[in-house]
This record gives sequence, C-alpha cells and structure tokens, in this order.
Amino acid sequence: MHPLHADILDISPLVLKHTHASSTSDQANAYIELSPQMAIDIGLVNTHLDLNGVQQGHDVAVNGQGLILPSGQLNPEQKRQLWKLLSEY
Repeated sequence: MHPLHADILDISPLVLKHTHASSTSDQANAYIELSPQMAIDIGLVNTHLDLNGVQQGHDVAVNGQGLILPSGQLNPEQKRQLWKLLSEY
C-alpha cells in the first residue's frame, strides 16, 4: 500500500519482509522443463508457442511470454485443460 493512502485511511502500510518478497518473485519466474514427448505433442498441435521457456504457475494458461503449467507432469484433468486451451489458441 502506498504510504499516502495509508495516511489517509489512518492505517499502517503493509510491507513484506525481504525474504517473502524475494521468494514470491522467484516463484513468478520459475521455469519448468517438459518431457520430450509432451514438447513434441504440444509442438504438433501449436507451433506458435515458445516451449523453451515454460513457466510454472497455478493453472494451465497461455500469456504473452508463452505457456504456463502447474508442473512438468500433468494429471488427466490438467491435460484436458491444456488440450482445450491449445485448440482454442
């Protein structure tokens, strides 16, 4: 929260400790490595995505930087989400 807003609302601004701030930024930039077979399958379906930098996130998604997956190994539900997303992309 900006200190000016905290002063107006008469509350103390929330500041994360340095250890928490660095761990959240590291998590946002975490990359995962796909299995060779999954990379081939995704490449066959969609050639527009850069599979060299697959980011780790909470859900299956596509952003401007590429593909976001929960992990390198997906469960059946996550695979269905991935194929549905790639078919629409």
